[in-house]
Amino acid sequence: MLTILTRMHTKQLLTRTPRGRAHAYAPVTDDPGFAARRMRSVLEERSDRQDVLARFADELSTDDADLLRQLLDPDQ
Repeated sequence: MLTILTRMHTKQLLTRTPRGRAHAYAPVTDDPGFAARRMRSVLEERSDRQDVLARFADELSTDDADLLRQLLDPDQ
């Protein structure tokens, strides 16, 4: 278990606070934040970001596409 926590800390998924001779671990972000980080990580690994984003947008449901438009342009 400690190895897993250490690896997650190294990947910046957990914070680590000393507690006596041990450490207390806590998530860096909540579940939506973690999912967003994963999505951003995938984009950063690709050289064809425009193609990846275009394919992602094409595969969104109508409701999700509308929500994304609202988030990108809140004045709409």
